[in-house]
Amino acid sequence: MGFYFLKLFFMKVTDVSAVEAALFYQNYISLVNPKLTLLEALTNGWDEMTNLCQKISEQQKENYKYQPEKWSVQDVLLHLIDAERIFCYRALCISRSDKTNFPGFEENDYVTNAGANDRSLKSILDEFYSARSATISLFKNFNSQQLCVIGTASNNPISVRALGFIIVGHFNHHLQIITNRYLQP
Repeated sequence: MGFYFLKLFFMKVTDVSAVEAALFYQNYISLVNPKLTLLEALTNGWDEMTNLCQKISEQQKENYKYQPEKWSVQDVLLHLIDAERIFCYRALCISRSDKTNFPGFEENDYVTNAGANDRSLKSILDEFYSARSATISLFKNFNSQQLCVIGTASNNPISVRALGFIIVGHFNHHLQIITNRYLQP
C-alpha cells in the first residue's frame, strides 16, 4: 500500500483549517463526522445512498416534492452527483496549481436541465456509484502536498482537502433533507 493511499487513512476534517474554505462551505464541512477519515467518509456514502434509495423505493416517492417549487428526490440525488463532479474538477485543477478563479454554478439550472425525473432511481444510483468511485480514486492519488494546495473558487480560497470534505458534507446535508422532508409520513 503506497504512501498516498495511507494519508487518506489518517486525514480527518479536523485537519482542515478555517482559512482553507469560505464560510459558506464551513456549514458543509461541519456535517462531516470528525472521527472518520476522508476515505472512510467517502466510502460510507455508498452504503448511505443504498439505504436511502431502498427507503425511497419502499415509499414510492421518487418524484415526490414536499412543496411545488422544490426539487424531487431524483432531482436532489442527481444534484449530488453533479456537485460532486464539479468539486472534483476544482480539486483536480487546484492540485495541479491551476490559478483559475473557478466560478460558482447555478444549481437550479443544472437541475432544470438534468432530466432526473425521466430516469429510474436505479440509473441514478448506478451513476452515483460510478461518480463516487472516481472521487475516491482521485483523492487516493493526491499526495500530501497536493491536498494542501489552496486555489480560488467563487472568489474565495479553497484547498484540495477541503473540497474532499465539502463533498462529504454536501452529501450529508442533502441526505438529511431527503430524510426529514421527503421520507417522513
